[in-house]
Amino acid sequence: IVAAFKDMIAFAKFPIGLTALALLLDNVDEIVLKDCAKISRVFILLSLFCAIINLIYPVDFFSHDLRHGVQSFTFFYSHPTYLVFSIVLCFSLISREHERLGLYELACFAILILTMRDKAFGFIALAVFFSIVGIEKRNNLLLYLTVAAVGAMVVAWPKISLYISYPNSPREAMYSAALDLSIKFFPLGAGFASIASSVSGEYYSQAYFDYGIDKIPDMTPDNFSAMGDAGYAYYLGVFGLIGLLLFFVVLYLLYRYLVSEQPLGSRGRYSILILFGYILLALTVETTLTNPSGMELAFVLALLGCCVPGSPGNVDRKDGIEFV
Repeated sequence: IVAAFKDMIAFAKFPIGLTALALLLDNVDEIVLKDCAKISRVFILLSLFCAIINLIYPVDFFSHDLRHGVQSFTFFYSHPTYLVFSIVLCFSLISREHERLGLYELACFAILILTMRDKAFGFIALAVFFSIVGIEKRNNLLLYLTVAAVGAMVVAWPKISLYISYPNSPREAMYSAALDLSIKFFPLGAGFASIASSVSGEYYSQAYFDYGIDKIPDMTPDNFSAMGDAGYAYYLGVFGLIGLLLFFVVLYLLYRYLVSEQPLGSRGRYSILILFGYILLALTVETTLTNPSGMELAFVLALLGCCVPGSPGNVDRKDGIEFV
């Protein structure tokens, strides 16, 4: 019961936290986002400077592993994925101020490339595509969110198929087990704390013994550090196929809520969309919304959604609240 309650809180914190933050920040002034963008530029320049140094003369402190002959840049983070996440947030904050991709956005791309992470490459592809298409000037939200989802899966599928091809790899094991659980417990799934979450590792779900996952490195009762490395496996195994589809509906409703006050010509729509695109990408390899990064995403998304260009603040979001 305790495990299920903890997992329930972990799942609910992003949608509830995002909605609550949007209400609390409803009178945010645009100067707040401008200050956030200034701080982001400083961080981007510092990261790029250190990334160039690491590229010319690799520093152990800045490097994580060797990929395709390049030392993956991690800056001062413990893993490149955290740097990718930080740069994505910075990109979303500065991109709302320009009609097209500028020098700072290109600097973000350079840093993301040097992390040598597949989700970083996928994010660059989505950001460039939506910049070319001009999503902020169009009103067909569902179409472009669908394109983002399909694009995310196309970019991520080679890596997913690679993981699946590895016998007894953590992600292969969790995706296979989650699919089997969704069939076995159709249509509602196996329930909270059953698979692919840190809570399911902490209380060690019976499913891990049933599928032999307890014998895989980093998935044992004593070391379950890889339990959160498959986001879609979590939603599929816990909630079943119907629950996974409803999860996408929830994301769509949250997106609609955030852009409801953003004019069609504003770059705020673009910044919000690419963050949702990042979520779809990152969920292929991590439980982005249930780990600590979920609330960070919620906070930045709420800031972007509540700041309307040309508005002095105190935006009335009554229609958006009724819609949700």
